[in-house]
Amino acid sequence: MLLSNVHIFKTVKLGIKRVCRNLSRKEKIKAAFMVVLFVTTFMISLLPEAAVAEVAISIEPKLGYVGDTIHVNGTIETPNGNYTIFFDEELVKSGTAVEMTVNDTFVVPHRPLGNYTVMLHDVEANKNVTASLTLKTKCYIKAVVPPPPNQLQEGMSTEIWVNVTGGEANTVYSANMTVKDSANETYWAITWLTNTTMIGSGNGSKTYPTDFGASAHTNYTGIYKIAFNETLAIGNFTVGLTNATEYYRFQFVGIQATGYQADESVWVNITFAGEDVISIQKNASIGGVIEAVWEVPGNASMGLYTVNITSAITNGTVKPVHDAQNFKIVKIPCQIQTKKLNGDILADVRVDVYNATREMVASNKTDKKGLASVLVEGGNYTFKASWAIELAAYVPVGTLVNQSIKEAPREPLVLWCWIASLNISISPPLPFINVTITYYDITESFETNMTGIWEIHRNMPTNISYTIQAQRYGFLFFNTTMKKLPAAMNTSWVNITITCPTYTMFIHVLDSKGLPIQNVEVAAYEWASGVAKPAESGTTDALGSVALTCLFGKYKIWVYNQNRTIVLNETVANLIEDQLFFVVHCKIFNVDLSVAVKDYFGNPIPSALVKVERGNVALEQKTGSNGKTSFENIIGGEVRISVDMNGKLCETRTIYLDETMMIVFKLDRYVMVAGYPLEITQFIACILLGMLIALFALALIYRRLRTRKVSEEKEKSL
Repeated sequence: MLLSNVHIFKTVKLGIKRVCRNLSRKEKIKAAFMVVLFVTTFMISLLPEAAVAEVAISIEPKLGYVGDTIHVNGTIETPNGNYTIFFDEELVKSGTAVEMTVNDTFVVPHRPLGNYTVMLHDVEANKNVTASLTLKTKCYIKAVVPPPPNQLQEGMSTEIWVNVTGGEANTVYSANMTVKDSANETYWAITWLTNTTMIGSGNGSKTYPTDFGASAHTNYTGIYKIAFNETLAIGNFTVGLTNATEYYRFQFVGIQATGYQADESVWVNITFAGEDVISIQKNASIGGVIEAVWEVPGNASMGLYTVNITSAITNGTVKPVHDAQNFKIVKIPCQIQTKKLNGDILADVRVDVYNATREMVASNKTDKKGLASVLVEGGNYTFKASWAIELAAYVPVGTLVNQSIKEAPREPLVLWCWIASLNISISPPLPFINVTITYYDITESFETNMTGIWEIHRNMPTNISYTIQAQRYGFLFFNTTMKKLPAAMNTSWVNITITCPTYTMFIHVLDSKGLPIQNVEVAAYEWASGVAKPAESGTTDALGSVALTCLFGKYKIWVYNQNRTIVLNETVANLIEDQLFFVVHCKIFNVDLSVAVKDYFGNPIPSALVKVERGNVALEQKTGSNGKTSFENIIGGEVRISVDMNGKLCETRTIYLDETMMIVFKLDRYVMVAGYPLEITQFIACILLGMLIALFALALIYRRLRTRKVSEEKEKSL
């Protein structure tokens, strides 16, 4: 096929070339367009067609009865669309498809027999598809008996119900009801069922043995077979001697037998594992009824027991079916529900059951509803709850003591567990407090939030020992062991408050000379906070001391001058003990500064203006005749020292003044001349001027001397 298509394409191409030779340009364009259109159409025809989902349905089974479950499989056009299922135009199911697949079930409602339509409807596409279901007639028969483990006893009656579903509409059916006892004796009764009306269902009932003839009875133990028209429906019921087939310790076994002679003496024997348990002699009533009661003792063994009734007289009653029946002494089912102190359900709790001799007889784990089911033999029991804090470590969290269990409790026994969430708070509220809790081999650490609180939301056992420690800035201030947490009923949380202690620190402030400083402010700031507001502050007394009371912790200690403009010293104090004493040396307070000013040759310069500036504070003094000046008891730190001569700034220095010191300024541009400071340029100019005057004077002297000598020589020559 592919080779054929290629051949056709080549032939068409060759033909197009030949034709195009004789065409005009416009005609060639038209021809090319037609060729492209043809090729496009041809290629599209070769593409596979896209599959379109169609609505489809299949059902299983296709033949059924009222009440049957029908499986519906199908497809709809709408991906993940909504669908509905109808049976005989009645909506029986709705849902959402998985992509386009429908897989669902419905129960056949009451209808007369016949063929019915099952329709699958695609809601969004509004499309339907149908399948056919054939509905057939079905008959039922059932005896009304006590719920197990209770049972009918000899001499009792029962109602036998029959009904038809899927029958003819508006029809009254009759039923021949037969009962065959354990001795193969058969009894029957006819009953008419109610009209099936439009739903095709009818029912009726008779009481056995009352409605089944004068000879009908329930005098034999065993299975009684029942039938609807012999084969349309069958069933059975059981008649026994005891009022139940299972008992717990401390319960009463009610025994009844019929069909004996009036006042006939019989033995009622109960055996276990071939051994006699008890023998009771009874006389029949006027109606031939034997009645006896046995209370199951508290130490009765679990297992299978047998009751036998035999006549105690010669020529006594002998039944075709001997009066014998088995029954069991069983453990009592008991449910325990574990709850937290606030009443919430607590799951995954191990519940151990102990008898009166403290022997564990049962154990189970609670489910999501907090329920654990156990079997006990009847008696007094103690229930203990254990909570897993690790993979294999269980701790006791609750006990329900000495519960008398003689029958299955109607409601679960509530076992309160000492479990709650834990709230730890710091007083006063402090953030970033490191708290460590240790219980068993588990240690957990955390930090309090900004409100000084840490919450453990998970379930925490409250009746075990905890060691709790709290640290601030790495220093331990709380350490205690609690044998159990202070929990109470009807609470969700256990609240533990840790009080951060308050201690006093005594601060002694000294100046640079080791003398106490009076009336200066000492402020203590939290280590983790700024210095906008101190935690505590005070003013030193005459001895230079101040006492500050603060919370346990770490503090920045700042000492200010009297008007709080200068920080005299900064230090850190760890307030981790009461009555803490320490000394703060303010080395920049009350320091002495001496300044010496000298000229180029090291000679003292008097009357030089010396300025000492610290921040906005400036001190000025002139040097004395020795070129020195002193500033006493000033505040040091970073200071700026400058020297002025005749209103001119000569030199500036910045130093850190934290002790008494002498600063020498050598002004190389000045020279002291006759007690007056001259700049070096002026001094040099004076020297040069003096030298010039001296030279001029020497020249005049030399000239005079020369003139005198010439005159003397002339006089001699004359």
